Amino acid sequence: MSPPRKPKVLIIDDSPESLHILVEALRDCCAPFVAKDGRRALELARRPPPPEAILLDVMMPESDGYEVFRQIRQIESCREIPVLFITALQDVEREQQALAMGAVDFLRKPIHPAVVRARLMTHVELARARFRLVEQNHRLEEAARMRDLVERILHHDLKGPLGVILGLPELMMTEDNLTPEQVEMLRLIRSGGNTMLEMINRSLDLYKMEEGVYAFEPVALDLRPVIERAAAEYLPLSRSKSCPILLSPQADAAPWRVPAEDLLCRSLFGNLLKNALESSPAGSPVTVALRRDGATVEVRLHNRGAVPLPIRERFFHKFATHGKPGGSGLGCYSAMLMARVQRAELTMQTSDEEGTSLIVRFPAWTDFP
Repeated sequence: MSPPRKPKVLIIDDSPESLHILVEALRDCCAPFVAKDGRRALELARRPPPPEAILLDVMMPESDGYEVFRQIRQIESCREIPVLFITALQDVEREQQALAMGAVDFLRKPIHPAVVRARLMTHVELARARFRLVEQNHRLEEAARMRDLVERILHHDLKGPLGVILGLPELMMTEDNLTPEQVEMLRLIRSGGNTMLEMINRSLDLYKMEEGVYAFEPVALDLRPVIERAAAEYLPLSRSKSCPILLSPQADAAPWRVPAEDLLCRSLFGNLLKNALESSPAGSPVTVALRRDGATVEVRLHNRGAVPLPIRERFFHKFATHGKPGGSGLGCYSAMLMARVQRAELTMQTSDEEGTSLIVRFPAWTDFP
């Protein structure tokens, strides 16, 4: 690895003795350039590359250090450069004036080389750190723009084959030789495809949720039919594992209204049901229980499998997965985001004896907002 380059430092002072002391003090750690007046200082400041720090004497002929400082700050490439004033005056007001103008330090003569060197290099490193942070922010912003662009391209490209998937069930259901079970399967394919299309159209919303800029637009949503639709979409997985999805209570005249969004809730409960079915031992049911508790509507999903120990503490973390070939670890993380943005609370309880419960608590619609 090559050694770090020496910072270019501009020293502005009309005293040859001071210039000599400063140059000798900084020669080992910096690349010093000197100017004896404001005119020469401005020439050197404009010459690329710009200096990384400036040592500026207050008392100079023609233009004093404050006027030179103002002119340097008008140079685009020098607006963020740390400037350290040097003076033989013991004047607090002048020091306050320099700091108020934007100087980063105020050094007094007689000059102590070790002190000047240490304080100057501190400000150089701080300025370099700020520059690296700005560059990093620019790269992150560009990465975010590229992420949005890739997402939009993927959305467009995914809709083509999905359109075929959605169109075929419609054509097949016109045939007169299908059994009722086959018609029901085609309806499930169509329903799942439509849900996928909605999720593609709004998948950028997950990124907005992560950034805390998602615009939540709640309606008085009845949770029961939402959960029933989500359960119907996972009926094939339920049947393949012989794990029935049992919703209780089986009948309730009053709607289970909460302030929420339909698609978010369908995705939320779809993710939780998928996780419960995949984690459930074959042949055991997955239960979904709705309950009113004062100003809260609670939905509790339970299966008899226990969350593996290695991921219990990070169950809702991004990419947390264990023992699932091909698992992304995003299902419960995205469910947590969708619950949080809807002002709901999502928690997990698990043990080897009792199995696992995922509990979502919504504020009742009557208490909103």
